Amino acid sequence: MNTACGQIGNHEHKEMKNINYDKIINAVVKYAIETWQKGDSEKWLSLFTKDVALYDDGSSRDFLKFSTQAIENDFFTSIDKIEDITY
Repeated sequence: MNTACGQIGNHEHKEMKNINYDKIINAVVKYAIETWQKGDSEKWLSLFTKDVALYDDGSSRDFLKFSTQAIENDFFTSIDKIEDITY
């Protein structure tokens, strides 16, 4: 079983299961998540601009470094909520 966690502290992990992608209606978002799950860094990185910004709890992180280190090791274990956000 593969699990990933970015949380610090004592907490439980749910058992990993197949993700139901049917609720994702945005084709690009669905493709991005499926690409990450397959560990395809080339396709994953092609979805973003070269100046993409990644923030983790308000702190800036190197998106390319994070992606290339995590993509074959960390996986989504569930999708809890899907919503459109308008800026």
